[in-house]
Amino acid sequence: MGTGIYVTRKGVTTELTRKQVKQTIMKAYGFTTTEEYNKFYDIMRNKQRAVEAYSGGKKQSVVEILYKSAKAKERYGAEYKPTAQMKRLQEAQSISSGKALQQALQSEKWLQKQAQKYTMQTYNQFKGLLDKNEKAREIFDTIKDPVKREKALSAYANKLHAEMDAQQRATGKQAVPERADVVGSTDALDFDYSEYM
Repeated sequence: MGTGIYVTRKGVTTELTRKQVKQTIMKAYGFTTTEEYNKFYDIMRNKQRAVEAYSGGKKQSVVEILYKSAKAKERYGAEYKPTAQMKRLQEAQSISSGKALQQALQSEKWLQKQAQKYTMQTYNQFKGLLDKNEKAREIFDTIKDPVKREKALSAYANKLHAEMDAQQRATGKQAVPERADVVGSTDALDFDYSEYM
């Protein structure tokens, strides 16, 4: 079974081996032993499970997230800023067993804490857009479910970005760039967010 992580060099695309991916992650995070890496990986995997369980999001490989983060660290060096996804993972609680996770999902206190974290992370992720765009503020204030709120803001930012591309006022392919620098337009677009309510 492969890693699912590919690189293209000189027009040739190849899948990285587990060893190559692991070495990249270890180097970026400064691990010198496999034990350090394994401990870090286990913690991040448990955090990812908790995030997925709370948000109902699709399952994603922790190795892939860590690899992307490692490559960004390599690329940006001291200027590196974690993506919103990586920040959420770093701040999540590590829950090691399925039973403990099920108990957490039934705990009102844990759910409220997750909702507060999610709200703050979403606010920080879209701060530039929220500060400049009235429709984005309306979406943030109206939708109460923190996961749906983030999805709606993401969809709105994508639509806004697509509009900006069509008007040739911005370039790029993501509403939320890799480095999580979100800036917004003051233009409010017609956006129906009722499906996120």
